[in-house]
Amino acid sequence: MSLVLQEFMAGLGSHIEDHGHFRNCLLPCGRCGDDEEGSNLLMNSFQDSVIKILLSIDILQELLINLLFEKLPEFLYDSFGSDGISIPRLIINQLKWLDLVLNGKELTSKMMQLVAVAPADIQQHVISSLPEILEDAEHNDVAKELSSLLKQNTKLMVPILDAFSSLNLSAELLTEVRQWVMSTLCAVDLEVVPVIVKFVLHTVTPSDALEEVIAALVTHVCSGYADEVDTALDVMGDLVSSHTAAVALHVVFIKGILDHLDNLNCQQIRKLFQILCALGVSPEGAHIQLATANLEYPALSPNLFRQVTSLLELARTCCEHSPVATAFYFDELADLVQMKSLDTKVMEHMRKTVLEDFQEDYVVDLDQKADGTHLFPVKAIYNLEDDESQSVAINLLPLLADKGSSSTTHEGRPVSPLCLCPFFRLLRLCIEDEFDGNLDEIDALLGCPLYLTDLEVVDKVESLSRQEQEFLCSLLFLAINWFIEVVNAFCKQPNADLKGKVLRRLQNITWLQSVLEKCLPACPGYIPQCASFDGQQMRKSPSVVPAVAAPKKAKKGKKRPLGDGKNSSSEASQIQEQLDSVPQETHKSLAEKEKDENSRPTINLSSFRPFFRELDIDVFTVLQSGLVKCSLLDSDMCTKATEVVQLGPTELVFLLDDLYRKTVHILTATKRMLLPKVKDTKSTEFSHLHQRTPQEVAQVLVGLLSPLCAHVENMHNYFQVWIERKANHLGSSDGAGLIHVT
Repeated sequence: MSLVLQEFMAGLGSHIEDHGHFRNCLLPCGRCGDDEEGSNLLMNSFQDSVIKILLSIDILQELLINLLFEKLPEFLYDSFGSDGISIPRLIINQLKWLDLVLNGKELTSKMMQLVAVAPADIQQHVISSLPEILEDAEHNDVAKELSSLLKQNTKLMVPILDAFSSLNLSAELLTEVRQWVMSTLCAVDLEVVPVIVKFVLHTVTPSDALEEVIAALVTHVCSGYADEVDTALDVMGDLVSSHTAAVALHVVFIKGILDHLDNLNCQQIRKLFQILCALGVSPEGAHIQLATANLEYPALSPNLFRQVTSLLELARTCCEHSPVATAFYFDELADLVQMKSLDTKVMEHMRKTVLEDFQEDYVVDLDQKADGTHLFPVKAIYNLEDDESQSVAINLLPLLADKGSSSTTHEGRPVSPLCLCPFFRLLRLCIEDEFDGNLDEIDALLGCPLYLTDLEVVDKVESLSRQEQEFLCSLLFLAINWFIEVVNAFCKQPNADLKGKVLRRLQNITWLQSVLEKCLPACPGYIPQCASFDGQQMRKSPSVVPAVAAPKKAKKGKKRPLGDGKNSSSEASQIQEQLDSVPQETHKSLAEKEKDENSRPTINLSSFRPFFRELDIDVFTVLQSGLVKCSLLDSDMCTKATEVVQLGPTELVFLLDDLYRKTVHILTATKRMLLPKVKDTKSTEFSHLHQRTPQEVAQVLVGLLSPLCAHVENMHNYFQVWIERKANHLGSSDGAGLIHVT
């Protein structure tokens, strides 16, 4: 090094010993004034600093870089001065966009040494600046060091991935880094995810990207976590819809999920086969063949109608010897009808047979005696029709008694009581589709009786044989589920008589549930028949939880006329009418409890919810019903009297409890399950609810706010009157038996 050069560097080093001088040398030199001759837009911009200008001189560059890195430690941990300027950042910025770097390897080594010892904020700035400092020849070596650093310190992921996006890397190193980064997705903070996605999209071709995404999604589908599986299948379905051709190239990964069907519930299997079918009918996937079923999914053809009807008939034939499979088939077909997914010709073909088959399988004339000898005598009960001579009945007990025998077949087709509710749901949706929601064609099924037995047998349930106990419990479950399904069907009908019958069926449901609560304790270990067929079914008896302790004997007191009292307002009289209209079944149950101090213990049915049919969200429009006047007809179909029906306390609690569980399920985020390979069984109670979006459910709930507030006001008014009467010394016993609050 020449003497002149030594003197210059010594003088520069002495000059920048003063921090103020050093700062000025790192800052831009200034700009031309607006009034200077020859000023223009280009010259008005900030100019390079003194250090940046000196770095462009070849004989000074290496000496000056060494000097800068020697000065860096003085400011490393006090990076921002009183003026808010970061000296370390200014030093690094001098090295950006140099026309020529004479010793790239040496500069690279110094930069990486600085990254190793610098605090976090300087580390991030140095890493982000590397693509603007280094020569292309140094990119791959730096990337290898950054890759090792990334695995040691994931907090530097954002600047390192940003740097990778601008560095020229080998394909092998890019693939290695990309795979490692994607493996960390489940553990990184949410704000880092966009950076990872940007890196992945910028460093792969669409085909490679889709292959890695599909492989990752398949891994998530096979994980066994219910929420993870659902999300992965939804994303996969969206990809198939928007990038069918690209996804079809990697269908071999998706077909691998077929080996893990045991870890999926029916809803998830449905999503999987929708994806496979969508790929199968695409031009790119026209020859996809499912090895497990040995079926090829051809492209659309003019013979589609014949193929669809043949497939429907084939599915029905294959399922007919399995009641659970047949019930599942009916429910799935009903979903397709409800979602308007079937062609008009297919609907016409199906409607021709559904009504006739249902009548033939499950409906008998009321005057027709039940054939055969059964565990219990057959009795038609719960008839809401006035003219019994024209009524029909649901043939429930005989079908349950003859389950599995050849006598329950019609035209070679087995008939199971397990399929009653799913088949009826399919029937009523077909009728709704044909007549724009009007169900007059089948309205007799709402009020017709059921062939059950005299339920007084419940009083001696402990003395029955085990077979008789289980038969009685199964009969009650089937009856309750039938009434739930007819309420689902007719809840939206505008006719007042039908509205009144719907309210009566709700009373039947709650009453039969109270009867069932008495029977189940006498039959420990009993497993009911399925009611929801698109989820994982229970293989063991639900846990039995006591509902209430034995009630204490009611205190005796002198009863006063309900009309006595000072409150003679019209509001009080309306409340009195409501109190008087409590269903007779409720009066009867309460009277029996008062007579028997040691009443039979009951259980809570909450653990048996999977064995009840699901209430549709439309049922809660019943909450808007006030007093419903029903016409009682004579034999000539003329009105002979009217009857007032209303929603009672027990039915109200039944509906509100179900509405609450639906609201919590659909509108709150589900927590990730902690145990691996746990199947989601709770959601099977809400399979129909899942056909609606949370927004649609929220709209329904908003529409119910007004009637719910009205019910709250009615409760307040009732208890206000009750308190006033008690204050007037009418005695607590007057109100104690009038309403059953749970």
